[in-house]
Amino acid sequence: MPADDIELQLREIPLAANETYDSPVGVIDQLAIDQENTGTLGLLGDGKMRNVGSTPQSVFVLSLQPAALTGGAGGATPAT
Repeated sequence: MPADDIELQLREIPLAANETYDSPVGVIDQLAIDQENTGTLGLLGDGKMRNVGSTPQSVFVLSLQPAALTGGAGGATPAT
């Protein structure tokens, strides 16, 4: 774990059939769950996942990343 602030994000990602989702740069860990549990997700490594089904699906992606990457607490710039 990094010594700086970290941020936990939950995003809903729509994936078309055969579409690939790449995790954002700097993500420490990521978990994806199919909203309807009717499709098939292929985990390709390097934070990539693919909807290997024939229909679109919504996927909830939970990721942990340094806050500086998202402008969170660690990335805040003091006002002058």
